[in-house]
Amino acid sequence: MAAPGAMTEVRRSGHITDHEDIDALSDLSEPLDEQPTAPTPVLSFLEKRNLLFLCTLYFIHAIPLQFSWLTMPIILRQQLSYSDVGTFLISQYPYSWKAAWSPLVDGLHHPRIGRRKTWIVPSLVLGGAVLFWLALAQDSLVTEVASGRSLAMVWLVLAWFLVMLACANIRIALDSWSINLLSPANVHWASSTATIGETAASLVSCIIFLGVTSLSSQKDENGKEEPASTRLFLGASATAFVATAVLLLVGKTEGDKAQHSQSIRKVYTIIWEILKLRHAWILMLVHMASMIGFITNDTITTLQLVKKNFSDLDLAVLAAVGLPFAIGGSFAVAKAFETRHPLEVWRSMFPWRLILAFVSQLTILFVSQYPDSPFRWFVVVLPYCLSVLFSVAMWVAFVAFHAQVSDPQFGGIYMSVLATTLNIRYDTLQFLCTEAIGMIDGSDDLTKPSPLIDGYQIVNLTTVILAIPIYWFFLKPATLHLETIDASAWRIKYQGSTDAMAYEMVVPLEDDE
Repeated sequence: MAAPGAMTEVRRSGHITDHEDIDALSDLSEPLDEQPTAPTPVLSFLEKRNLLFLCTLYFIHAIPLQFSWLTMPIILRQQLSYSDVGTFLISQYPYSWKAAWSPLVDGLHHPRIGRRKTWIVPSLVLGGAVLFWLALAQDSLVTEVASGRSLAMVWLVLAWFLVMLACANIRIALDSWSINLLSPANVHWASSTATIGETAASLVSCIIFLGVTSLSSQKDENGKEEPASTRLFLGASATAFVATAVLLLVGKTEGDKAQHSQSIRKVYTIIWEILKLRHAWILMLVHMASMIGFITNDTITTLQLVKKNFSDLDLAVLAAVGLPFAIGGSFAVAKAFETRHPLEVWRSMFPWRLILAFVSQLTILFVSQYPDSPFRWFVVVLPYCLSVLFSVAMWVAFVAFHAQVSDPQFGGIYMSVLATTLNIRYDTLQFLCTEAIGMIDGSDDLTKPSPLIDGYQIVNLTTVILAIPIYWFFLKPATLHLETIDASAWRIKYQGSTDAMAYEMVVPLEDDE
């Protein structure tokens, strides 16, 4: 079981899906004992202020983002079928595909407004306006969908699609801006600010929201909690977006005079050259195939607990318990990379995570058979926490391998292309998974007891069984082959100047005034 809505081994664990985020991990490409030692850089007072500025922006932009990923599936599942949840997940695609237009965000801007503010301010206004509308309309839209009005789902998906598009543009611009707000010696702090801001947003958007609404919710005639109202939360998020846009527009200037314009055409040429590499396609196929055995557990198991009378507070506590395991998994696997290849570490974890996917299915059977058992929490928590740990650790292993093989000249673009497949596989497979369960369960009347063997049980068992031959006949030999490929084979043939290509442009440190 992954975290509520654990729609992410990728997104919820640091969100390293963009070009600037990833360069902080570039040291993984060299053995530890071969790296030159250097004095620890000291953060100046100005840089500390800039870090606080970045953390604040990452936090604000991630509030609706995390709410859509983690909390919305739980809210929808309280009233709707898995097919409806799967339809809603279409709205999350803009964030996964943002690498496709990131060169446009980096390359097009209005000089009087500023390179990043050109995109951040309008995106904040757009996101805030849509969030205001959702605050007024979402609760009634979900009720209409539950009553069979399909047009309401169209409006719900379209609204969140625009919110995710706005968040994607903000993230791209923030990642680029963070490079200019920090000195070259301290640029590694850029990814940390994103992680801190988005982790804090997940705490507010999922754990705190579910906990608070559960404590204040009413019970229906069957003793179940009524669905949480999102009006106040979305209204507050919208206010934060609009207020931030105003403050940025009038109170923050950019020092872009020393920075050259990006060549959009050349950036897309680099992306095309990367996609022409045969082993890059093998790696991307490994990304897609490796998730098949885990997708049902990661995306649906937590939602099954909603059907088994786990309250919002129960789910909030479960997410809070799993958070230390996510952090611990990141540190543990990073330590293992000192002596072992990232793909070797990944392979060693694959069977255990597959076993956990099956064990999690058994925990749902136990909760179904013994809903009042005093041991149900103990049965659920351990597989959940271990699933979180392995999920994060295996994702970090993939990212570390990306850092090893990326062409140093175009590391940011390279990492962005490879990481995009990690996001796309998740959105695609979770959509197919929810739709498959919806087809098996049919209308899925939530007011009636569900059968012991339902769509979740069938789909999860099917994906786990399919993953076994996929691992032995494709994933294992493919990853062993990728380990043997020399780093030079990952270099791309591009004759143009890299000055216009590198996203990580070093310019004079900007103030945050």
